[in-house]
Amino acid sequence: MVKLTDDQQYVVDECTIKIITTDRTQIKGVVNKKGLKRTSDLFTEDDSPFIIVYKATTKGQENKVLAVNKTQIIWAELEDDSGS
Repeated sequence: MVKLTDDQQYVVDECTIKIITTDRTQIKGVVNKKGLKRTSDLFTEDDSPFIIVYKATTKGQENKVLAVNKTQIIWAELEDDSGS
């Protein structure tokens, strides 16, 4: 849970993503662009080695929260993203 003071706001800018990892695991879920201009900036501009995918479905499991290592991603498809 994020606790904010009265003058703070937590911005959520969601985009659906499909990912395939190096071990061929398929993940479909949602990422938060966190104020980045384009969703693809999560891969190129964000210094974190991980992408957080929530509301994720993978290996028959649903509604998971996953930290996916960027170096393990071989393919990603962005949906509902007019800015990429």
